[in-house]
Amino acid sequence: MQDKREEQWAYMTPVDNHNLPRLASALNGQYRRTASLTQHNKVFTALGGDFRFEEPLEWDQQYSNYQKLMDYINHRPQQYHSTVKFGTLGQYFNSIEQNYDNLVQARRSIALFQHHDGITGTSPRLTMLDYSKKLTQAWNFLKQIQKLGIEAIWKHELKMDIPPLTEETSRKSFTNIGHRNSIKLYENTSVVKKVLLYNSLGWKTLRLVRLVVETSNVTVKGPEGEYILSQSQRIILENQRILAIFNNSTGMLQELENKLQKTHSNVTLSFGKYYPCVGSGAYLLRVCDSSEDWMLDEGKHKPQIILHNGPVMSQLSLISGRLKFSTWIINADDSEMSSSLFMKNEVSSSKSEYGEFFVRFQTDLTNIQPGESEKPSPVLFTDTNGFAVEKRITVPSLPYQANHYPMTHYAFIQDNSKKLRFTVLVDRTHGVSSMNSGQLEMIFDRVLQRDDGRGLGEGVHDSETAVSYYAVKLESTRAFNAVKEDYHSWEPTLAIQRTSKYLNHPPTIFTYDAMKGDRNGNFTVFTSDFPEDTFLISLRTLSGVSETIKSVPSSSALMTVHRMGHITSDSCSNGPSHSVRLNTALQLSHVLRKANLVGTLEDKDNLFQANNTRYLYLEKFYEMYSYFVDL
Repeated sequence: MQDKREEQWAYMTPVDNHNLPRLASALNGQYRRTASLTQHNKVFTALGGDFRFEEPLEWDQQYSNYQKLMDYINHRPQQYHSTVKFGTLGQYFNSIEQNYDNLVQARRSIALFQHHDGITGTSPRLTMLDYSKKLTQAWNFLKQIQKLGIEAIWKHELKMDIPPLTEETSRKSFTNIGHRNSIKLYENTSVVKKVLLYNSLGWKTLRLVRLVVETSNVTVKGPEGEYILSQSQRIILENQRILAIFNNSTGMLQELENKLQKTHSNVTLSFGKYYPCVGSGAYLLRVCDSSEDWMLDEGKHKPQIILHNGPVMSQLSLISGRLKFSTWIINADDSEMSSSLFMKNEVSSSKSEYGEFFVRFQTDLTNIQPGESEKPSPVLFTDTNGFAVEKRITVPSLPYQANHYPMTHYAFIQDNSKKLRFTVLVDRTHGVSSMNSGQLEMIFDRVLQRDDGRGLGEGVHDSETAVSYYAVKLESTRAFNAVKEDYHSWEPTLAIQRTSKYLNHPPTIFTYDAMKGDRNGNFTVFTSDFPEDTFLISLRTLSGVSETIKSVPSSSALMTVHRMGHITSDSCSNGPSHSVRLNTALQLSHVLRKANLVGTLEDKDNLFQANNTRYLYLEKFYEMYSYFVDL
């Protein structure tokens, strides 16, 4: 057949009387395995793929073959215990009597974006815009649900009335990166502006919070009336833990020092782009020459640099062409967060500027794989979705794209002779490489004119502003327990794990007006912090069944936690097991009732009971666990 599908059709097997029983049994087995993952006995399965049904013959083949299989299965109910037929999405949802609410719709929109062409940006432009629209709608849905939850807590738990909440950040359109609403303060001192923060980390954290206010004459107080350290923009980037030195002309990072661990490294930060080669597109990465000074207005103008310094934080801000870049350290917190150098880059969109845009850190660390190769082979380490770390060895004989790897949370390089580790953490997925010794380079945005012939049918035309957040850490590896070069020596530190969660899970902020002297509200679901290496993934109600309401939560919930694996040092160990207890005073009318933690039979060894309260032991490493909460 003279057709672009000729090779695929050559492997198609028509359904006939000879192979019908075997294929029907295989198809029914797949459907039953899929059904075992749901709460009901209905399965909706799409036929075909991304590029199916483009030819009339394919329609005929699909229909006739599936109809034979369906008839064979339906006429043998005692053997297959199944009924199979063609249907629509609407018929499927009607058959299981489910309806949509905002929370369910938001969950589904987020799940939809997990499609392999969604998270990689390899869908057509209109499809990507539809993803953005659904995610923005989900974001707004969830903010409204958080408001309702807060109001319920204030009314039923704290026995307080709360005025209408105002979102600190609003996003009305999916093409908008988010607008930070200015907080209006009043000359009348009897009315105060209160700020409500929702922390989802599972442990208490001292965090830098930025708010836009209409005046610099501001006093900040805590829940008990205590004064909170604050500042109104005024930065020498140095605190009790870290020292960062920048170039006076470009505003780019030059040196980084960990003062507590007495480690130092020359770190040169630069932005640039690669010109795409012929054949580069949404699926294929092929780069030609790079332009390292492109972001800095091609060196034509000196960038505008602004320094701020104060008791809370110190910040450097830089504006050059389409680049807005800021970097800061936290001065008011003596924890692992004050050991990080935080960064944000914002690159405005351009309809005529094409390329692979990158940020590059060049250090004086030597991260070369030992061997007899004539060309050095740099080694880097990347996380696999935050659960494990993979060792990546650059192969100089292969092109750039063959040495480029996904980076979901962090990547680092190590110098075994200097006993140093340099880590860059991100708030969203990047592509990372280390083409030269001491280098970490991340592609944060792609704008491509041509199609790569892999099915998209167009280039990558993303006209949205690219915004990325980073955290940079310099650590000593002298205290690590690893005595040989194996996977133990490249596990992340606990500080890296917690900083990653800090970067990716900022608190939700609302404000409201209150009379001066009104009681402040403070509520927590748990009576104590989670162990420092345990992260709360989710605590959600399960679906319930009601004769009058189609979509209701059940009286059970599911809690999922992640025990974050990390390297240990001579001065610390895993320590004793920790226990976590739900706040038994939790009582939200019509939403939640008194809650005690219960486990499954498989988890009974991790549970014990005292004073009619069940506790949960979290003892394992590098894994996630789910537990039922009886409400």
